Amino acid sequence: MKTPDLHINKELLSALKTKYFSDGNKTLPLNKGNYLFKQNQLNNRLYLVTKGTVAGYLISESGNKHEVFRSTKNMFVGVHSFFAGKHLAYASVIALEDCSISYIEYEDLEKFADNNYHSDFLPIIVHELSARQRFSKDIMLEKEDALKKLYHSEKMSTLGQMAAGLAHELNNAIGVLNGNSEWIAKEVQDYLKDAVSNEVFTDFEEGFKAGQNTSSQAIRENKKRIEKKFKLPGFIAKRLAKLNYNDKQVKQVSKLENIDEVTSKKQQVWELGVALHDMIVSSKHAVHVLKSIKQLSTADQERCKLNINNTLNETLVLLKNVIREINIDLQLGELPEIMANNGELIQIWVNIIKNGCESMINAKTENPLLIVCTKSTTKNIIIEISDNGPGIPIELQKKIFQPNFTTKKGGLSFGLGLGLSIVQRLIDSYNGKIKVDSNPGNTKFTIQIPIT
Repeated sequence: MKTPDLHINKELLSALKTKYFSDGNKTLPLNKGNYLFKQNQLNNRLYLVTKGTVAGYLISESGNKHEVFRSTKNMFVGVHSFFAGKHLAYASVIALEDCSISYIEYEDLEKFADNNYHSDFLPIIVHELSARQRFSKDIMLEKEDALKKLYHSEKMSTLGQMAAGLAHELNNAIGVLNGNSEWIAKEVQDYLKDAVSNEVFTDFEEGFKAGQNTSSQAIRENKKRIEKKFKLPGFIAKRLAKLNYNDKQVKQVSKLENIDEVTSKKQQVWELGVALHDMIVSSKHAVHVLKSIKQLSTADQERCKLNINNTLNETLVLLKNVIREINIDLQLGELPEIMANNGELIQIWVNIIKNGCESMINAKTENPLLIVCTKSTTKNIIIEISDNGPGIPIELQKKIFQPNFTTKKGGLSFGLGLGLSIVQRLIDSYNGKIKVDSNPGNTKFTIQIPIT
């Protein structure tokens, strides 16, 4: 612990030294580790430290030591026992380093003709009380911080054990889903190569490669445009809008006599490709989440250079069913690459975005909007994720990152509340920061991740 500055007024100290501590014969050395006096021992001396540092300890019956004060050069020791009348030390005083100490004995006070020592030493007594109080306050605060860290560590250890048990139960099932989804995708791909035309197979490949990367709102707008420009029925225009066809492709298809049959087949194989794409992406993400839960209280995972914007785009693909009814506003700035784990970052964004979207859906927010904004400074990347949902009550905002905390009621829920506690752990592992500001109609999570 850093020794606080508890020294008394220089002029007063100089006067006390001259009047009471000028006898060179009343100076003693005290080597490091040696006792000046012990708890409950008779002490009729007032000591002045002239060199080094001593500490006072209360020693319990079990032998545990609790530091209650620390005195350095030009500070007094033994004030309590010297002036209390019984001359019994309430603490044991030990040298923390080699010291030199001057002293006076109680009997020495009779030598002074003015007999004015009470008023001379009154500032010392008051100062000593104040110094001990401040020192005790500092120790109490340090202990409180240590206890909080210990409690958090024990809580995370318990959470880690619980999560490891859950991960063990899910491990085989998710492994089967992950392996078989890739196998099914390959088999379907091989089958369609021979079963459909090259033109239709191209639609499958597009869906399989990129998934549905066009928002529902964009599809609706494109459908209206195609319907109006090419004079096509609404259901045909909607299929072509889903396929994200450009005008040249739409024009080509619109000339076909069997346009209904062709576009139906195209949409069918495209959606099959999209479904297989999403299955593989989701199963890989599930494997990563499972691995992350297993490592809830362990070291960081392997990291490589990546761009945070790409992880946000991948997240929106994963959550496309959740965000189907949400208006998405992406404001992705130009970002430098950082060393990170792709799955860890996706896990952070999934938890925050999913919570926000579900909150807006459950509250039936009118014109629900999710805004994702990224930018960088010279030292940090800033990610802001905000929504116009019902908000988080102020009394709950400090609790949402705690394990086992959830505000969800009813429906299918494991009740573990792991999501945002894992978010907090992952962001901490990057030496980052997260904060939430929330009011009805505006909730914003701000994440700051150091570039280095």
